[in-house]
Parts: sequence; structure tokens; C-alpha cells
Amino acid sequence: MNRKNFFLENGYYIEKNVYSKMEMNEMFVLFYDVFSCLSKKFNVKETIDYKKSSDVNIDDNLKELDYLMLDCFNHDKDIIGEGYDIIAYSSVFLRFFSNSKIESITKELLEIDESTSLYGWTNRVRIDPPADERRTYGWHQEVFYTIPESRYLQTWCPVIRDTTKDNGTIWVAPKSHKEGIAKQEWKEIKGRATQIIVDEDFETNIGDKNALQDKLDKDYRLKAKNQVDTAIRRLSTETQLKTRFEELDAMAEKLSTDNKKLS
Repeated sequence: MNRKNFFLENGYYIEKNVYSKMEMNEMFVLFYDVFSCLSKKFNVKETIDYKKSSDVNIDDNLKELDYLMLDCFNHDKDIIGEGYDIIAYSSVFLRFFSNSKIESITKELLEIDESTSLYGWTNRVRIDPPADERRTYGWHQEVFYTIPESRYLQTWCPVIRDTTKDNGTIWVAPKSHKEGIAKQEWKEIKGRATQIIVDEDFETNIGDKNALQDKLDKDYRLKAKNQVDTAIRRLSTETQLKTRFEELDAMAEKLSTDNKKLS
């Protein structure tokens, strides 16, 4: 079975050996450099003597990166979040997710022309320290990240290390895409990222409007209303000021005509 048919039948596709060792080494050095800088910035107590970023590579210094990131995490969990954001906008990562092979396979799976431009959204490297479940999720669909009626797919790739059952990876539910958009529940849990997860008690029917869509529609309407109200208030204020200035100008002109002084 070819790529496209497998994808259409199962709702997912796995491509191996997309990145070269050199590309993975670039990502490794990026991580090492970012967290070395953050460690110094926040005066992190380092458990070992770390090398300069120019002197490390993925084959010989992978364990050192583990220690470095754990030192940062144990000092302040928010340092990991800052590194997460820095990496997302680095030139190395921009080249990484713009890989030409991924682009070509994506177009093949979505059945779009090679000349068509692709657009990425929320491109990030997940960084999940051991036993940190702040960003773990139950079963969910990424429908809220996309433009309505658009054609899209989500890509995942292990970075620096291969993912395994032991160190953690994602699960997929083969053929679940054939059931349409599942009913989901929006959950705000203290200390964890927002959870928008499938309610397994609900049956999925194609075309159903789920709780997620209802919430997004409500949020959009509220945002639009607030923007309109703000614009009306601003225009009202501007009109009032304009009218007041016109009145003052008229008074000044009258006083000048009457040869009186302004006090």
C-alpha cells in the first residue's frame, strides 16, 4: 500500500529516516547552546562542568545535555518554557521543520499540487522533563488550530533521541478520522495546560457540532462584540472631542471679534 492510500485508510502515516545525522546534530547543539545561556542568565547551580557549545556533539555529549536541562528545570521550571520559546524562533529550527522531504510528503498526502505553498502553525519542539505532566493530554483532535474547511495535517518528529514506549511518545487511534470530529470537553486544570479532550462516553457523528466548536463560536462572538463596543466608544469619544473643540473655536472667534480677552 502506498503512502497516500495508507494515510487515507488509517488516518496517519509514519516516514522513517527523514533527517540526517548532521541535521540532528545541529538541533542538539542548538539545545545545548540555548540552555547553556539560560543557565548563566539565571545563575543556575550546575552539577558538572559543562563544555562550550562549540565543543560538543550529539554522539559524545548527549548525557551532558540531559544534566544541563535538568539543572535548569530543578532551579526553575519556567526556564524550560523560556528555552521552548527561544528554540521555536531559531534559524536552526526554522530550517528543521521546513525540510523539503516533509513538504513533499505532506503535499502527496493532502493531494495538492507541488507548486502549492504550505503554511505552518504552532511549530514547536515539545520539552517534557521526567515526571512532569503539566502538558500531557488524553485523547484529543487538533481541530482548534486550523482554518475552518482547510486541508491540513499534523506532523510529529522525535528530536535528538528516538521515542520509545519507555521514554514516552504519542499514541494514535487508527481509522478514528473516519468518525469525523469527536465530541470534546474543554477543561481548565490548575497547574496544567488547557485540556481539550475527547469525551469517551459520547458517540461521534459526522457533522455534529461539539462542545469545543460551541465554545469557540461563543468566544469568537464575544471577542467580536467587545471589539465593536470598543470601536463605538472610541468613535463616540472622538466625536465629543471634535464637537467640544469646535465650540471652543467659535467662542474664541466671537471673543476676538468683540475685542475681549480670554481668561
